[in-house]
Amino acid sequence: MGIFFIMVKAFISYSSKNIVFAKRLKEFLDAIEIESFLADDDIRIAEDWKERILNELNTCQIIIPILSKDFKNSDWCSQEIGIFYFLKKIIIPISVDGTRSYGFIGHIQSKSIGSDITPELLVAEGLGKCYNYKPLIYLLKKAGSFRYSENIFKVLEQYFDKLNKDDVNIILDISIKNGQIWSAAECADRYLPNLLAMRKDVIEHDLMEKIMSKIKQ
Repeated sequence: MGIFFIMVKAFISYSSKNIVFAKRLKEFLDAIEIESFLADDDIRIAEDWKERILNELNTCQIIIPILSKDFKNSDWCSQEIGIFYFLKKIIIPISVDGTRSYGFIGHIQSKSIGSDITPELLVAEGLGKCYNYKPLIYLLKKAGSFRYSENIFKVLEQYFDKLNKDDVNIILDISIKNGQIWSAAECADRYLPNLLAMRKDVIEHDLMEKIMSKIKQ
């Protein structure tokens, strides 16, 4: 069974100058088993590109605009988000240079990429609010720094009471095996104790013993 479990498709909208970020997002979506459309990769030679883009805008459930000054200056990028807005579908805007949501999506909160706020985390947060929190668990498995671990848990905390039994145990197992999570100050002092307190009734016995042993160490 896949990581994400829900069949959705995402349209990545971007300026050609931000193709590196666009490809990075496509790789992440592929990893969590969400199909995506990226014009540079998916439009075939000699294909009617305008017809294909309009078709994808109509069939995709999510659009991810990669906001930037170049994006805002592109007539076509602005048209893409305008079309998607009127289709009343999910819009997850992220910014690579501080450019904020504007025009038809000016009321939709965008967030900027930073040193510890990756485009993958921003998209995972948006997906969590719209569909499913599981992409956050996928990122947690790959957490490679204290700060990044804390940022993931900061978003994941709102789902603590909604996690199913398997996911609670998976998160805790990942956390005790990954020192970047277990030793992160906010994870150790806030997020993990809160998760243990809230969901202790579903934690597997063997895992709880490992946790208590880890705490004593």
